[in-house]
Amino acid sequence: MQSHALFAATLIVGLATGASGQSDSAWHRRDCSSARPAPTCDGFFVTEAEGAVTHRTRDDKMMVMEFGYMLNWAKRPALGITVFRQVGLENLAGFGLRPRARFWLADRWSLDVAPGIFSTAQFSKRTGASLLLALNTPVGAITTTRVIVRDGDNPNVNFNKQFIGFRGGGVKGAVVTLTLLVLIAANTIFGGDIYLP
Repeated sequence: MQSHALFAATLIVGLATGASGQSDSAWHRRDCSSARPAPTCDGFFVTEAEGAVTHRTRDDKMMVMEFGYMLNWAKRPALGITVFRQVGLENLAGFGLRPRARFWLADRWSLDVAPGIFSTAQFSKRTGASLLLALNTPVGAITTTRVIVRDGDNPNVNFNKQFIGFRGGGVKGAVVTLTLLVLIAANTIFGGDIYLP
């Protein structure tokens, strides 16, 4: 009797394990650490670091560290959301959120469009908006970003500038992020006028 019970239990466990394995295989997702279009990747993680300067004048600098996830909806488009940490002048330092759309041109080439909002860490009433456009290439991304900041307490404190920059993603993005953090800590970049709330 005990042997029959043991056999039945083993059979049930075996069937359940087999069904679970089939289910896992049928629903297995291909999430990639380096972005690729479908069908190579169902989705991918965004880990990026950017250095940027204001267009033409080059008098203001900005660094952005961005993390998130994007889902390939078809062969060409991908949609996702990211959070970012912005570092630079006092008007720019803060945290933000950015929905992002990507349009694949080839396996390693794509275009990104990403509007964003952010709030500075020290001034609760100072909020900003940005629009990121990026051309992603095999070696990194060429970016242009419009940044607008409004101060709720002082309407005269406004910031509206266009930045151009370069982003590294994946492992390169992580390495760049770490390097930037070391440089910030050492205060050897941006002539000492960097702002860290």
